[in-house]
Amino acid sequence: MEIGLSSKLLKEEQIVSELALLGINYLSRISDDVVQQPRPIGTLLADIVRQPSSRVRTALIALLLEHPEIARAIPVAVKKVHAKNRITLKYFYTAAFLLQRINIKTLMTKQGKIFQWLPNYFGDELNLKSEIDPEISLNLLCKKQQEETGSAINWVGTYKNVLAHIHIQ
Repeated sequence: MEIGLSSKLLKEEQIVSELALLGINYLSRISDDVVQQPRPIGTLLADIVRQPSSRVRTALIALLLEHPEIARAIPVAVKKVHAKNRITLKYFYTAAFLLQRINIKTLMTKQGKIFQWLPNYFGDELNLKSEIDPEISLNLLCKKQQEETGSAINWVGTYKNVLAHIHIQ
């Protein structure tokens, strides 16, 4: 690592390196340093949503879509974060859940026998009924996240941007 990088940037670099170990390679890095093994997955998920950089936080969606088996660690991650980050974790997880359903054919083809459905951990809490079309639910999720965060960000665009990075769209 270069001398003079802030501790926040060092932490971000480490997370990006860990994501690369898990196949999420689209995030640029300042350094070529590589971690040898990712931290426990529940801790990594929590640390991803704690990052100030939105490019790193949204990588949570990519990670869940590429590795749905790690969804089992979401309850652990939820317990490790404070309220603001818990909101991000729940919304981004639910975005991944819905994007998986929207892009099911592509994901099943890409993942083959290792494909697993993401559990609907937060649908009831976010009042998103499972019988509603996932594209409609994604738009509802966007509106809920705008309201809860007080942000006019185009969350649907943010969620779907991840798909291009992992070659789903």
